[in-house]
Amino acid sequence: MKQLKILKVENPIQELCIAYGLLAILRQNDVSCKLSNKKACYLIEIYDEVDYVEFFLDDLPFEKVNNLNSTINKSEIEKLLAKIQEFFECEQNLDNIFKYYETLDESIISSYKRDEGALYVGTCFYSKGLRSYKAPKSERVYPFEKFLSFLGFHYASSYVRLSDEVEISWLLEPKEIEDVLKIELFSYVDKETGEIKSLRKIRDDSKVVTLSRIYLEIIQYLKGEQISNNYDGLWVMQVVPTNNKPLMDKVKVFTILNLNEKSLEELLKKVTYSTVNRDCKYATASCVLNPDEDSLFKMIQQYVKRNETISENTAKELLKLNAFQDVYNAEVITKLGRGLNRLVRDKKGYSLQVSLMSCVHEEDLIEVLQEMSLLYNRNYKTYLLNDENMNELMSLLNDGVKLKTLSNLILLSSNTYKEKVQKNEKISLDNNQAYILTDENGNPEYKNVKENQNLTKNVA
Repeated sequence: MKQLKILKVENPIQELCIAYGLLAILRQNDVSCKLSNKKACYLIEIYDEVDYVEFFLDDLPFEKVNNLNSTINKSEIEKLLAKIQEFFECEQNLDNIFKYYETLDESIISSYKRDEGALYVGTCFYSKGLRSYKAPKSERVYPFEKFLSFLGFHYASSYVRLSDEVEISWLLEPKEIEDVLKIELFSYVDKETGEIKSLRKIRDDSKVVTLSRIYLEIIQYLKGEQISNNYDGLWVMQVVPTNNKPLMDKVKVFTILNLNEKSLEELLKKVTYSTVNRDCKYATASCVLNPDEDSLFKMIQQYVKRNETISENTAKELLKLNAFQDVYNAEVITKLGRGLNRLVRDKKGYSLQVSLMSCVHEEDLIEVLQEMSLLYNRNYKTYLLNDENMNELMSLLNDGVKLKTLSNLILLSSNTYKEKVQKNEKISLDNNQAYILTDENGNPEYKNVKENQNLTKNVA
């Protein structure tokens, strides 16, 4: 078994794209292999017996290169494709490249001269600067590094432009994969040819909302294909177009969130449906992209203000990301949430919501809960909390649970709903049988019509 190593020493996007470029060439030659993401390098394990001299690279027509942003123009693409074709037509070049990454012996590539540092892989235009202590500048790179990174970026990344605001490219960071995966999310049908083509320019909501939609749809796709465990994260590159060359913007790295299918589906609806309040949509998108404590609490408060509900399943999935699920499941939180929900439905608890949002001290929370208990008792002639519940609440505070956490979880509990579980029980009915009434054990009281002599009552 042979191993190729792409060391992580310079630009992380460049190194990942080189790994994807090598993997793409191997798969085009029907070689059984696996790409693994190690701490110090990307490792490609080759299981078949191979002779690098026999490798070839498929032709890459200019028309198919449509997933690159405006950091590279059409004339630059044409020139680069011509150079790539010329370089890889030489069998010795392919042999040298694969032998170099197998042995890391620099004498093999000593005949190649370093060229300019432009990589043409999206916003990571320079070969150094992202991980280096130096300021970004054009470091000279070997031509095969430029060609491989371009090929890897083309085969593995996708691209969309949000009107004239920003251009977004995304690239999956692998954990262990056997083939290159490109996820295209937006497409249309060509009316003339009937061919399905990728859509590169869309009009959507704000950048944050669109980015969260892309993020959630990619996770949903990976979950559906049961390959989410094969990837560590998603790298998103953003470029802001200008009149001349576009401005280099940001590279964001997102982890693959461990959310179930129902929560993914609901969150996607929250960020895509036009019926969802715009503030709630933005708060949801911000929480999805950065699922920390502050983003979650801002989302909860926006939902409460706009009367936007969320399913209990999705709420628990989001709380799980911040380790709040145990606190949320406490009986006292559930009781307070249900009590507040009942008061709000009867239009008597809006002031309590405002007070919970503005709690600063422990005394404030105790005062709000006392007011809630009195109001609940006054309206429904029953007590909301018992002594055990109050002891549980004080125990949570003594255990170090933040006041802000408790107040927001009470608000969340008051604003969630449980999905109905439909039981599809098949009941077979014979000609004279109708299981209508049951006894204490669940057995039918009357097994046929003749046994039931009093099916109707005279109510006159």
